[in-house]
Amino acid sequence: MSVQMVNVLVPPAVREPRGAVWVGHAVTAALAAIRGTRKNLRSTLAARRAAGERAALLAMASRYRASQPEFAKDLYAAACNDRRG
Repeated sequence: MSVQMVNVLVPPAVREPRGAVWVGHAVTAALAAIRGTRKNLRSTLAARRAAGERAALLAMASRYRASQPEFAKDLYAAACNDRRG
């Protein structure tokens, strides 16, 4: 069996312009920063909401302390146990 040499012409690889690559990296970094900021904002808002709900339970417990002490104890326990979960 004979070996044949075959010449194949391949066009040169097209390079992206450096400016377009730089802009693409900058946009990607900016979007990643925005996503991180949104995630932090969501977690902060969730923590504030939980603290507000806990404060509402404690306020309700203090209101019911004189008239329904057992119910007030349950509310206070629910507010304190919420932090552990």
